[in-house]
Amino acid sequence: MAHLTEAQARQFKEQGFVAPFRFLAADKLAGYRRGIEETAAKYPAEIGRFNYGRHPWNPWIPDIHEDFLDAVEGLLGPNLLFSSMGYRIKDPGAGAYAGWHQDEFTLRYEPAALTCLFAFTELTKENGCLEVIPGSHKNGLLPHATKTSPDNYLSQGQHISVPVDEAKAVAVELEPGHAMIFDQRLIHGSGVNRSKKKRIACFADFCPPHARRGDGKRVKAVLLRGVDAHGNFDLE
Repeated sequence: MAHLTEAQARQFKEQGFVAPFRFLAADKLAGYRRGIEETAAKYPAEIGRFNYGRHPWNPWIPDIHEDFLDAVEGLLGPNLLFSSMGYRIKDPGAGAYAGWHQDEFTLRYEPAALTCLFAFTELTKENGCLEVIPGSHKNGLLPHATKTSPDNYLSQGQHISVPVDEAKAVAVELEPGHAMIFDQRLIHGSGVNRSKKKRIACFADFCPPHARRGDGKRVKAVLLRGVDAHGNFDLE
């Protein structure tokens, strides 16, 4: 039976995130990372966009560790859909960052969904790992403003338009091949890459089949576990 430890379940409930979980075996990681870098070099304007279903850029999905899916199942239930994904690549010395925001501002799933972050390289404070405000998911969806910027890699340049207590921020550092799971209302962001190495991460949404997108759009998805008795997504 899928489960989280008591400590992990408590952390997710109280802080809105839990990590780390290994999602990919070390012997597979290098090959998939090379593929991501080759794709990014060939399609620099496309690699950062969010895509749905079994996109050619995410061939690693079938190799996701069962233990990781156990953790997601422990939060969402036995029927799991992988609905969307997008890569976030920061070159060394580049100014790319993500302002403080909540994922639910741009895409809401009703009644439930989770965001997962997958590390294809080391994610550290120095290279711009994800930073979160623990417990902020309990405060509901906050007001956001949008302003496009060449350095803000968020789709709409979205950022929370009320004060955020940055003193409470926690950097979630991850080893390559590890992942974190977080609530879509958790306040999070990331800084620039001040290291000398490329930083590669992927964000993905998971939801149960009975969920629907808040914008009413119908998109592709991959059934990772269980059954889909609702037909809200076009399964691949």
